[in-house]
Amino acid sequence: MVSLGFFDQKGIVIGSDFQRFNVRSNIEAQLTRRLKFGTNLAGSYGYGDFARTEGHLGLRGMIQCALALNPGMPVYAEDGSYNSEFDDPMGAPCGKSVIYCGKFLG
Repeated sequence: MVSLGFFDQKGIVIGSDFQRFNVRSNIEAQLTRRLKFGTNLAGSYGYGDFARTEGHLGLRGMIQCALALNPGMPVYAEDGSYNSEFDDPMGAPCGKSVIYCGKFLG
């Protein structure tokens, strides 16, 4: 028996989504009257465009920016573009991305 699956979900933040593909197979064979052989195989692949909603190493995410922004600030600037305290229209700071790789030893 073979089973295939596909999952596709759009996020609530513009440009965010998640997709997953999976396959599963159950194979059984009766080799003799007393010997039966079987195997189960499964695999999946997931891909997503995730919005940065949490702060990371001093950078603020979307939710933190939304809570910190001035509520009296207009949504649009005079030129019609989105008004933001930062260079990014989503309200998240632009600049060098900071990546931290750590190793946990137990």
